[in-house]
Amino acid sequence: MTSRASAMAYRPFLFAFIASLGLLACKKEAEVAPAAPALKVQLVQPQSTSVAQTISASGTVYAREEVQLGVELNGVRVESVLVEVGDRVRSGQVLLRLDTRMLQADLNQARASVKQAQAQLQVATQDAIRGAELRKRGLVSARDSEQTEAALINARAGVDLAQAQLQRAELQLSFATLRAPFAGTISAREVQPGVLASPALSLLRMIKNDELEWRAELAQADFVRVSKAQTVLLGEQASVTAEIRALAPGLDLNNRTGLIYARISAESAQSAGLKAGVFVPGVIRLGERAGFTIPSTALVRRDGYDYVFVVDKDVAKLTKVTLGVVSASGVEVLAPTDLKNVVKEGAGFLSDGDSVKVITDATAR
Repeated sequence: MTSRASAMAYRPFLFAFIASLGLLACKKEAEVAPAAPALKVQLVQPQSTSVAQTISASGTVYAREEVQLGVELNGVRVESVLVEVGDRVRSGQVLLRLDTRMLQADLNQARASVKQAQAQLQVATQDAIRGAELRKRGLVSARDSEQTEAALINARAGVDLAQAQLQRAELQLSFATLRAPFAGTISAREVQPGVLASPALSLLRMIKNDELEWRAELAQADFVRVSKAQTVLLGEQASVTAEIRALAPGLDLNNRTGLIYARISAESAQSAGLKAGVFVPGVIRLGERAGFTIPSTALVRRDGYDYVFVVDKDVAKLTKVTLGVVSASGVEVLAPTDLKNVVKEGAGFLSDGDSVKVITDATAR
């Protein structure tokens, strides 16, 4: 009993000794265990380059100048319409004709009146010549001579009046044929044969010289940066080139936006298939400025902000950046301006303070 009791008394000391040996072994194992390997990264330096300044906007294509065509005659019936919507016409081409029967009759009457007035002038001229001879001989009174001269003056005025009426009749007849005042495309046909024409009635509409323009509303901050003659690239592929020709004189007081007008050449519009009324995105080129760019692969977005990792003494530090224009050469960094030693790619796998191993392109191969 005595020996068994002694063994039981030493048992706690034995357990404590074994536990201490286990802790010592674990501590030595921890000291011997190697540290976690550092992530291998490549570094890139911001590149100095010329950065294109642009403004993105969306707008609608309009006819630059859509003209309403009509006639200056009233109550004359439309005889024929020779064009349809979408027809391209040349300057001077006949578009529409009116019924000319009554106008032709008026013209014939005016011509007859001219001949009658000329005949009366011829008679009055001969009378005036004879009256002047008789007066020299004293065979007629001064009153009779004056009446003869007055008749000559009236005959001349009659000829002038008849010729003016003839010109009016010819002009009226010319109004019966509607011709294109310039080249362009018929955009609307608002008349059918048989309708009575009126000077207040629009018969046709056409796009002058097929010229289109892009109109877009810009916010105040962008509108003040835009000026005439700047280039606009239109379309998803930026395949159509336009030029800003005019700016609104002021901003809309309700939404603080300004309207810009960009001219599109007829050739560009036709090659791209642009039509009036189409909604098209555009990029306005403002010019270029000196800047610094980094590859887009270096960026990481966290909590709604843009960051990069900067390596200092083999430690990756999360650094917030302010970005500018995105282009084919990279992403412009506006701040900080002294950025360097940026992790080129794989930033999404890093955390602030991670140890990294910097490698070069040659090492990576």
